This record gives sequence, C-alpha cells and structure tokens, in this order.
Amino acid sequence: MSATTPLDQRERHELREQAIWRTRVAAYAAFASATLALVMFGFIGFDTGDWRIVLPYLVGAVLTCGFGAAIYFRRSQLAAGALMVLAASSAILRILQTGALGGLFVGGAIIYCYVQGFRGAMDLAELETSDEAIS
Repeated sequence: MSATTPLDQRERHELREQAIWRTRVAAYAAFASATLALVMFGFIGFDTGDWRIVLPYLVGAVLTCGFGAAIYFRRSQLAAGALMVLAASSAILRILQTGALGGLFVGGAIIYCYVQGFRGAMDLAELETSDEAIS
C-alpha cells in the first residue's frame, strides 16, 4: 500500500479483501503443516515409543497451529511474522543438518504462503490505522 496517494473506497475494499485472502491462505498453510506434522510425528512416537525425541516436534506443530489460528481469527502480525521466521529457520537448519535440499519446493511454497500472510496482516493493520485517522 502506498502512503503517498490516498485510496478511494473501491481500492480500499479491494486491498482489504486481498489482505484478508492472504492471511487466510497463510492460516490454511499453517493448519495443513501442523496437521501433517502431528500425524507424522505422532506415528513416529507410537512406533518407536521414544516420546522424548518426538515431543519438541509435536510442540512445534501445536505452536504452528496456534499461530495459524491467531492469523485466521485475529489477523495477527506477530503470529504471521513468527510463522515466517519459524518456517525459514527450520528449513535452513534442515538443509545445514542434512546437507540435502530435500523438501525445498514444498517448504518454499509454505514459506511463500507465510510471507503473503505477513504482508496481508501488515496491510490490514495499515488500513485500520488509516481508517481511524479518517474518522
């Protein structure tokens, strides 16, 4: 959103709708990622019985789901930023630990969704502050 030119009502509405769509896509990606992680690491925990190793991954999945809910229901900038940083740092750590680029396409798509969610949350916050200034 440009701060130099004021937006008319139609443009404001379109920008708001796009921003809401971006936050929803980020939340859906978080929910899908968290569900997949819970299922996968839950199966690993049941299979091996070593829950101490699996527990941090399950906690991460629950946090991802919580951040996704904060983005979906509250349009939280903090949650969107946290998801973006969490996903990017875990992808970098996975690459450094394994030395392989496996899962880069899916990880990149998820990070892209989170970046769009962050942009949407920022646009919504900016629209809110400009609505308050106008009123």
